[in-house]
Amino acid sequence: MESFEGALWHYISKGRAQRLVCVDPVPDAAAYGPLAGAPCAPADIAVVVHVFYPKLWAEIEARLHKLQIGFDLYVTVTETAEHAAQLITEIRSAWPRAYVVAMPNRGRDVLPFTQLVNGGLLSQYQAVCKLHTKASTHLRDGAGWRNALLEGVLPSEDAPAMLRSFLSDPHAALLVPEGHAYDGPGHWGANRARVEALIKRLRPGQMPARFSFPAGTVCWIKAPVIAQLVALALQVEEFEPEWGQTDGTLAHGVERLLGVLAADLGLSVATPSALARASSPAFSASETVA
Repeated sequence: MESFEGALWHYISKGRAQRLVCVDPVPDAAAYGPLAGAPCAPADIAVVVHVFYPKLWAEIEARLHKLQIGFDLYVTVTETAEHAAQLITEIRSAWPRAYVVAMPNRGRDVLPFTQLVNGGLLSQYQAVCKLHTKASTHLRDGAGWRNALLEGVLPSEDAPAMLRSFLSDPHAALLVPEGHAYDGPGHWGANRARVEALIKRLRPGQMPARFSFPAGTVCWIKAPVIAQLVALALQVEEFEPEWGQTDGTLAHGVERLLGVLAADLGLSVATPSALARASSPAFSASETVA
């Protein structure tokens, strides 16, 4: 085994120039198979929350208490987060019917969500609300962005009416917070090749010429899109270890993939204002709604 001094010298002389990144050891992927065994009979909808920042859980919990809609709750908590075990105990006590589980610090909020998908737990719902404790520390106003995302899917007022409109719209596949349905071709970043490879696993052919996606991966997702994610069967080992990436990971690719799946299905990406305009058709998934 290389000595500490040798490893340090290698980094100073070569690794630093190559911009090599030191990461924590990757957990054994086999230890994190598809999640299963939710403890309660399903409602029509589910809320899925991933908690990386435990101190932000209270913001989401307050909105859940005001939701006035029957739902099943799934909470995944990053196992390395500070006070993770304590938070899991507190959530299970406050929400005894919830499914709460620790997950590795890998794949951001997307890997925990796909593990619930792969376990078949989310296939029984008309729609699923995907949330996470988004801090976006690389942004100047990460808190403002988080609040806008949460308000867009769990509004302080009229959440039941918004959800009824979404569920009753046969063309809407995703419900995205106002201003967060981004034009896909204009916001590929470093993710196009990854998304193209994912789509080829589902079907042959070209990418849709135009689509929109939920920036921040906070949105309502209907069953047809969940079914496509089930078919995709993303595995733990496909997700990169975490070292603070801001683009180009599988999680960033799946963020855009959600919009591509909606477009592939011929369904729409809706926003609250679009749903409120009852006299107007829902936005097409091929339209730019950002």
